[in-house]
Parts: sequence; C-alpha cells; structure tokens
Amino acid sequence: SSSGAFGAIALGAGAAFAAISSVAVGIMAMGNHGADINDVADTLDNFAGSAENAVEIMKNLRSGTMGVVDDFELLKFSSKTLQAGVKLTAEDFGTLGQAAFVLQNRGLGSTNEMLNTLSRSLVTGRTRTLEMQIGVIDFAAAQKNLQKELGVDKLTKLQDAEAKRTAILDKMRTVIKEAGPQERDFGETLDFVKTRILNMNDSLGQAIARSPVVMKAMTAVDSSVTIMVTAA
Repeated sequence: SSSGAFGAIALGAGAAFAAISSVAVGIMAMGNHGADINDVADTLDNFAGSAENAVEIMKNLRSGTMGVVDDFELLKFSSKTLQAGVKLTAEDFGTLGQAAFVLQNRGLGSTNEMLNTLSRSLVTGRTRTLEMQIGVIDFAAAQKNLQKELGVDKLTKLQDAEAKRTAILDKMRTVIKEAGPQERDFGETLDFVKTRILNMNDSLGQAIARSPVVMKAMTAVDSSVTIMVTAA
C-alpha cells in the first residue's frame, strides 16, 4: 500500500539521517581535538624559533621518553616550558625526556608526570620535590661558574634562574649516566603501542582540522541536516 511505502521511506530517511549525523559528529569531534593539537603545535613553532627547531625538539623528546608519551602531551610540555621563558635547546629537551623515563623506572611516577615535575622545577626554580626524589642539586657550583663566565660578583635574578636551570640539567645528565642504557619493559612496550595508535588518531584529527575539503563537506552536511529537520 501507499502508506506502507511512505512508512518505509520515512524509516529509511530516519536511518540515513542517523547515519549521517553519527559520522558527522565523529568527524567533528576528531577535528575539534585536532584543532586543539594544531594550536599547541603552532605555539611550539613560535617559541622554538622555527618549525624546524620544533620538529627537532619533538624528535628528541620522543626518543628520550622511549615513545611512551603521546605527541600531544609532549607538545604541551615543551611549549609550556618555552613560553615560560626557560631557554632550552632541542638537545636539552632530549635530556629531559631521557631523565623522565629513568625516573619513572625508579617508581617515582609516570614518564609524563616526571616531565611535568622537571618543567615546574625549571620554570619556578623550586626543586624541593625533585631533590627529595633524586638527591641534592649543586646550585652553588652553577652560580659560581656563571659568575666567572660573566665576570660579575653577583648574578641578577634572571642570571640566577639560568644558573639553576643549568644545575638541574647537569643533575639530569648525571642521573641518565648513572642509570645506563634504558629499554622498555613489557608494560612500557604496551604503552608504546597505545601511544602510536593515539598519535595516529591525533594526526588524522589534525589533518581534518586543517582540511578545507572536510570543512566544505561539514558545511554541506550541516545544510542537509537542516533541510531534513525542517522537512520533518
């Protein structure tokens, strides 16, 4: 009958509407998250001085952390540290990544938590928590060395902060050297695999956020949904 046919058409239209809406919502969610990542990546490019240096920073952090921390977290860590005025090279970031992995192997927290602890110490100059975990940091020696290098009897606040950062990095290099070569255990290997999958999904989200084609498609979907809702 005609009523049955119209009913089937209505059901089909409803199913199509649900399918389109589901896909659109999923793509928009990925694109929204990708846009957040792109914003932080752009911030890192800015404070790193160039996109090339930002790439090198990320490369060294991934290597240092043995791939167990996802790229978005590494982007947030590096951009937050640099925009706070901490002067670090790409090599320094590699040192911090290695140190964070070593410290988590000591049972002091996850690699990402250790990165954040190091960032706070570098930014604020307050190292009590860090020193409770790794031992005394020789700030006096770093301050004297910088005074000698600059030919001054007293350091400014900025210079003193720089000396403290140097001391923290020197301590991290010692921690890394004492720990020896690092390898991923079973749990860290699982984290490594999960991180790779997460990075792949995030990369897709970043591509969606940047794509004018996807934006055009989303506009078309929005128009279609509006028409279907209005017609209903």
